[in-house]
Amino acid sequence: MKRLIFLLSIWGQIAYAQQTKSSTSAYTIVNTLHIRFASEIQAIDIWTIDSLTFSGTLTNFTRKFKPDKLGQKPKSAPSKEFYSQISQLDSNTAQKVYQLFKEKAIFDLPPQNSIAGWRSGLDGVTYQIEYAYSNYYFSEIYWTPQIFVHTIEEAKRLSELIQELEKLLNLQNSFENFIDLLPKGYYTLEGIIKLEKKQATKNKRHAK
Repeated sequence: MKRLIFLLSIWGQIAYAQQTKSSTSAYTIVNTLHIRFASEIQAIDIWTIDSLTFSGTLTNFTRKFKPDKLGQKPKSAPSKEFYSQISQLDSNTAQKVYQLFKEKAIFDLPPQNSIAGWRSGLDGVTYQIEYAYSNYYFSEIYWTPQIFVHTIEEAKRLSELIQELEKLLNLQNSFENFIDLLPKGYYTLEGIIKLEKKQATKNKRHAK
């Protein structure tokens, strides 16, 4: 199963905090909560250090590649041309994301392999859920929950979360605007889908 691209591992941040034992590190504060919800093209990060005020970011990312003769993504090593764009979320929006996680009982989701009937396929879309608080850390990948909404309650809740996040953050439009900043070329999207950008947009800065 295809692994997701992670811009920054929460576990890495926790490990760094433990090694440095910094009193200013977010992960040394008991009330700290950090949530990450990621697809293969976007990552939403929400965090708080007091459970009262929330902060957050939305990150778009993709990788450029050279297609083979059939116009498909080659199986060779991925391109080093990786592009990302980070946008800050205001505190009110970040808290709404947190509330959605609570309303859909996402913190109660067990690992996918322990949910009867939820199997992974060869294509489709994978989602990563990570959260950390105090001394607890959770990370799990879920494959295309939309397929199982009529048979698996956990998949239904996760699919509803995805729909609500799309409405709240306008995720598709955000990614399209990000792609509009990139040079001409082919870029990876979710699953086996590819995107061809035929020309660069004038008078816009390239994302890095």
